Amino acid sequence: YTLNTLTNTLNTLTNTLNTLTNTLNTLTNTLNTLTNTLNTLTNTLNTLTNTLNTLTNTLNTLTNTLNTLTNTLNTLTNTLNTLTNTLNTLTNTLNTLTNTLTNTLNTLTNTLNTLINTLNTLTNTLNTLANTLN
Repeated sequence: YTLNTLTNTLNTLTNTLNTLTNTLNTLTNTLNTLTNTLNTLTNTLNTLTNTLNTLTNTLNTLTNTLNTLTNTLNTLTNTLNTLTNTLNTLTNTLNTLTNTLTNTLNTLTNTLNTLINTLNTLTNTLNTLANTLN
């Protein structure tokens, strides 16, 4: 009877040990699954981080390109302003020359008219003298 009881107890302990071993194996498998999931999530996070870094680099490149284009536009605007100022200066110079030439022409015309009037006066005087002598 005692041997049977001891055998039954040993069998019960063995079954309990087997159950605990199975539970430990299940927990180990669960831990491995969780570890694999964590590794997958870590890899996904790394991929997302790399993607974010790539997008950030692309944004920086686009920003630099925009800044370059803005600087180019500013340079072109400054050049256009300089050309406009030069054109305005040339226009003012042309207007001054035109006014000077017009004034000179008017002066010459007035002088010519004065000479013509003087000539007419002399002609009239000569005609008067000729009539008087006749």
